[in-house]
Amino acid sequence: MGRRMYMEDRQLAVPDLKSLMKDGPIPADELPQTRAFFGVFDGHGGESAAQYTADHLLTHILQDSRFPNEIDKAM
Repeated sequence: MGRRMYMEDRQLAVPDLKSLMKDGPIPADELPQTRAFFGVFDGHGGESAAQYTADHLLTHILQDSRFPNEIDKAM
């Protein structure tokens, strides 16, 4: 194991979901009180899965019909 030559983890920080949602399927004023998304995705064993998750997880959550009322199920 040991040290890696580069970081395989990925992160995503969206401090204001409201601005991201202005053209989305849900009106921004219908978002829950928490209006931010922060994620750290473990790239243990390779960066591909972490990058894919960083690129797609938030979109998947926002497009799910259970968002924003059932965030745990939307995930």
